[in-house]
Amino acid sequence: MFDRREKLKILDPFVGNGTILLFALLQDFQIYGSDIDPSKVKNTIRNINWLIELLEEEIPLFIDKRILKSDVKDLSKHFGYSFFDGICTEPYLGPYFLEKPYFNQVKELFETKLEPQFNNFFREAYKILKNENRICFVAPIITTVDGNDVQLNIEKIANANNFKLVPIIDPERFISKVDPKLQRFKKSSRSLIDAKKGQILLRKVYIFEKRGK
Repeated sequence: MFDRREKLKILDPFVGNGTILLFALLQDFQIYGSDIDPSKVKNTIRNINWLIELLEEEIPLFIDKRILKSDVKDLSKHFGYSFFDGICTEPYLGPYFLEKPYFNQVKELFETKLEPQFNNFFREAYKILKNENRICFVAPIITTVDGNDVQLNIEKIANANNFKLVPIIDPERFISKVDPKLQRFKKSSRSLIDAKKGQILLRKVYIFEKRGK
């Protein structure tokens, strides 16, 4: 994807304050974003303009048209079929927990909010992403007071919408490495977990590829 990057269009449909798009802009990608919260859209445009001014570069044309207010279930109303070369996003993962929640609380959160949201995302992503191109997606793992880590079956949701999981680490890259610390990567890793000791909300990073017709 880093070849011809200045022509490649990247979308973050849960744009928040624009962190992912700022990194994509620094890498010279064509950036697009959306969020259901209009204040987040405004913040993202402001942050992008700040970065461009800091870099003393010209503000891209129509940048305010590329960052827009939209529910994730309506993405295909704003962007054309097979329009994007890639999608990178961290969606809403649930509330900020000061204390570990109970299992039933997390189950309700997943069933009533997150699972429908993720289904909508993958359904719309299939429409607007080019064939055989990829999504980088962050999903939650929540530690409960009952002692269990609870997570959604993201792979099942993605598969139902014609996406396949791609191992996030290719073991072929590490077979010839001498450093023993890298030998643990001889087996492919299907995802990566971002977590710190005592953390309640953990982040699990996946790569999915749109199946061609």
